[in-house]
Amino acid sequence: MDNQPLGTDYLQQIQADMSPKKSLFDNKIILIIGGLVMALVLVLIISALLSSGSTSSSDRSKILYLQLTNLQTNAKKYHDDLKDSNLRAINSELNTQLTNSIRSLNTALTNQKINTAKINKKAKFYLDQTKHNDATLKELTDAKLNAILDRTYSSTMSYELQLILNNINRISTATKSQSYKQTLANITANLQLLQQKFDSFAAKAS
Repeated sequence: MDNQPLGTDYLQQIQADMSPKKSLFDNKIILIIGGLVMALVLVLIISALLSSGSTSSSDRSKILYLQLTNLQTNAKKYHDDLKDSNLRAINSELNTQLTNSIRSLNTALTNQKINTAKINKKAKFYLDQTKHNDATLKELTDAKLNAILDRTYSSTMSYELQLILNNINRISTATKSQSYKQTLANITANLQLLQQKFDSFAAKAS
């Protein structure tokens, strides 16, 4: 009988056979859980990025109020400087519709628990609107000095009205209030007609 000591390779093989092994099933579970965790982290990161760059429905409503009031202020400011009587007539109609729109919007915003008298003047959307309006005023003032106010005014008013209509569309899509949707629809209908009139005048003046 062979009594020679067992070889090192043989002992290592026995030790390997006796040590517990992780099943393939356990490895798959770990991989699946890890993948789910990574996917969740990515979703949270993307959501955070999107929310940080988005504007809330409440802020959009405040922006709409600022857009309407700024536009009316500008319409009154330059009304007497307009040379063409047809353009002045369109502008007078704009003033009337803006007065009605602002009144209706204020009522709707009160129902939405939004106080336009307490808009934060340090908020980004407020500062952005102020900067935009300052640029608009400069453009109109320069046009007045260069004797091209009528043409510039009509195209500028059309552009400002389009910005307002775009914002109204976003608010209307987001809100769940049917009464608010109806208020916005009424404002849209009136302002669209005026935008068409400004567009028509601008096309003839160019």
